[in-house]
Amino acid sequence: MSSRVVRAKYEDKSHIDIFTDSSNGNREECRQFIQEAGITKLSARHTYILNRPFTNLEIETAVFQMDGSKAPGPDGFPPMFF
Repeated sequence: MSSRVVRAKYEDKSHIDIFTDSSNGNREECRQFIQEAGITKLSARHTYILNRPFTNLEIETAVFQMDGSKAPGPDGFPPMFF
């Protein structure tokens, strides 16, 4: 499979998809595309928030907010299965 980048152009740049083969991606082309799209880096504070472990309260809140009869992901199993 050859590596390629597919660019979906939208008027609203918040919905841009980039696909590249993970083993042979053209990094420079991806870098240039991201720069042109105006995507900025996360601040140190946002990076910290995203990388910190989930608290027990956050996990409990998320689990109890789920509808027990609907599958939240592609596996097709609802929360009450587990």
